[in-house]
Amino acid sequence: SIIYRRAVSDRISTIQNGTLLIKFKSSSPFKNPDLLIEGPELTFFGKPNFDTSKNKLLTTIKVPFTEEDNTSLINKKLKLTLIDNGIAVETNSVVRVSDTPTNELTPSASYSLYFILLVALVGGLILNLMPCVLPIILLKLFSIISQGGSKNIIIRKNFFANALGIIISFLIIGIILSLLKLAGSTVGWGIQFQHPWFIVGLCIIIVIFSLNIFGIFEIQSPGWVNRSSNSALSGQNNQENFSTNFFNGAFATLLATPCSAPFLGTAVGFALAGEILEILLIFIALGIGMALPYLVFCIFPTLVRKMPKPGNWMLIVKKILGLVLIITALWLLSILASQHSPMISLLVFLLLVLLSIVIILRNKVGKLNGTICSLILIIASVSSPYIFDKSEKIYEAKQDTIWQKLIVKNIEKLIIEEKTILVDITADWCITCQVNKIGVLDSDEIQNYIKDNKIVALRGDWTKQDSQITNYLQKFGRYGIPFNAVYGPNIPNGIALPELLTKKSVLELLQETSK
Repeated sequence: SIIYRRAVSDRISTIQNGTLLIKFKSSSPFKNPDLLIEGPELTFFGKPNFDTSKNKLLTTIKVPFTEEDNTSLINKKLKLTLIDNGIAVETNSVVRVSDTPTNELTPSASYSLYFILLVALVGGLILNLMPCVLPIILLKLFSIISQGGSKNIIIRKNFFANALGIIISFLIIGIILSLLKLAGSTVGWGIQFQHPWFIVGLCIIIVIFSLNIFGIFEIQSPGWVNRSSNSALSGQNNQENFSTNFFNGAFATLLATPCSAPFLGTAVGFALAGEILEILLIFIALGIGMALPYLVFCIFPTLVRKMPKPGNWMLIVKKILGLVLIITALWLLSILASQHSPMISLLVFLLLVLLSIVIILRNKVGKLNGTICSLILIIASVSSPYIFDKSEKIYEAKQDTIWQKLIVKNIEKLIIEEKTILVDITADWCITCQVNKIGVLDSDEIQNYIKDNKIVALRGDWTKQDSQITNYLQKFGRYGIPFNAVYGPNIPNGIALPELLTKKSVLELLQETSK
């Protein structure tokens, strides 16, 4: 008989603590099967345990394994040799995440790609409400109001350009992540903020964009881009051209990457655990979801005329939003200070100030705009040492709470001791994480409950690259943060919490787990 591997699922799943689940089908009944596994170094496999179906045509194999610290089988290739009745068949397979108990969708669950694309669409739409992109969304709202008297074709093309910028940016992110995955690198949502060069580059873009908002600097796109868009746009007074709107959409996408939203983590996790085509399709769906509000105005341009009438109030609020972007740049520099050193961050800050001064001197700005920008630079210069010093103190003070440093290998020991465990994976650059911490996890109500019930609170910091945390997240099928999980005597595998936490949801799960 010929034994072939065409399982109920074509994946190997990590289940419980250190066990692989493998399924094989055969064209004739199994008699006395055995399995040999060849895997990566520093991973050791135990004796396989076979559970064969009544008709002997399906066998489920549980294989215990151990791995050294900072290693993970997730997404690694294994060579399987199934031996039975004198016949041996070899096959290769990739380790996937198990159906870990969770109150959310997980990539390993048997959902169709169409369903996940719908989830991605909703996740992208919700991303518009996250704090990362609100300044850009509000700026676009003012653009909508100012276009109330424009022709429908102008309105359509402006909003289409914004939507196209968002969708293509998500596609580019998907392509980059696909290439990194093929190269064997760590992939995830927002991990680019672990690299200082990205933070510096984003700071430069934000400063230039904020100067553009203040009317000090006009972003000029390459001539070929303008020529490729409809020339009718360039002749309109107070109208943004096609390329400017396109880059606004791309900028909004860039600002959205440190944020997570409901459904977003599920979609990204499913994508990055799948094939290249799945990654690209899901990221395009995320882009379409985020671009939906723009597409609505593109399809129904008459909605613009129902918005409030423009006035001087728009100029004031626009300046405030420009100031918010400057503060965002300072916040990014504070992250750079906590990742490396305040001195490096201060040096980058001074370079940004110099860049701003050069742009101001190069462009003959009006007295009012020049005064406003100068005041902002002076305030920022005076406050920056305090901000950087404060950020490092906050970074050092994190250990003064009830939270202990996460050491993943200790979780199993705590479960054996029948402890209830709350895990929080966070990062300084993750805005949603900070919202969860300030509003929920570090609140007096939650902290008092943890103390009173002797719950072990573990916090992992993913501000900088940490392979231990990366491997831990992948075991839950996650490729981004925030991530929170609860373990207990009744739930040794852990239950993942939603991206956005509430005190009620955390307390209820802790109470349920402790029973």
